[in-house]
Amino acid sequence: MSSSFRFTKIPRIICRPFSGTSHKFYSTKPCPEPRRMNPRKCKKKSPYIICEPKVEEFPNVLKIMEKNYFREEPTLKFLGLKLNKTLATRIMDRLNEGNSLVAKCKYTGRMLGVSLNETVKPWDSVLLARLAEKQECPKTKKLLMFYSFLEGAPRLFDKNRCLFEIFSTTNVFIDKGERNYGLGLKLTKASVNLAIDRNYKLLRCDATNFAFSQLLERLKFKLELHIPYETYVDKHGERVFQNVQVPNVGVKIYTLNIEKRKKFSDE
Repeated sequence: MSSSFRFTKIPRIICRPFSGTSHKFYSTKPCPEPRRMNPRKCKKKSPYIICEPKVEEFPNVLKIMEKNYFREEPTLKFLGLKLNKTLATRIMDRLNEGNSLVAKCKYTGRMLGVSLNETVKPWDSVLLARLAEKQECPKTKKLLMFYSFLEGAPRLFDKNRCLFEIFSTTNVFIDKGERNYGLGLKLTKASVNLAIDRNYKLLRCDATNFAFSQLLERLKFKLELHIPYETYVDKHGERVFQNVQVPNVGVKIYTLNIEKRKKFSDE
């Protein structure tokens, strides 16, 4: 019985490797799809602009502070103090000094946050105490005396005798609707970069609330002093701050040595 079937060999598909490599059989499976980038890791352009405020924008800074800062800042809230002529004058003096920064929306130009910065000198604590004694409002007097105490409490000029001035970030606040987007971090980094550009050697920040202290620790600031609100008393031995609420239970004073420090990146 004869068979009419023919057996044919199915050739193997061999991919020749590049020269210089050993001969191997390579898979003929289709290439996998290219990996997609994680959108969280993709760099996005910031919608904010950090810049120095113009003179005509100073009244707008006061309005934003009255709307946001004075209602929530712990020392003002515990005293029940609102914006008055003395405090407005102090804010305007810091703005006129030319070290403050503001954050604006890149597309609308609306002001969203402010970092009030100033230059602190060894005799500022004494001048502030004299200003407090002249105040007729008892609450304003107590607040300024507390600020005078804060100026001299860490004794930074005694620890650094070669310094005659310190760059100080006194107030950083963000509009309520723009919080939790890293804008406070951007303003603080911009203030550090500004101090480096202007050849300061030491930067000081007074964190009167818990959130700002966490931000400063994230940036590796050094804690110099912690003053609980409940322990601060006036010259008569009476507590100044009442109804202290967690987590804002005290002031933490931080410093950052910027003499040989590199600037923060813009990211």
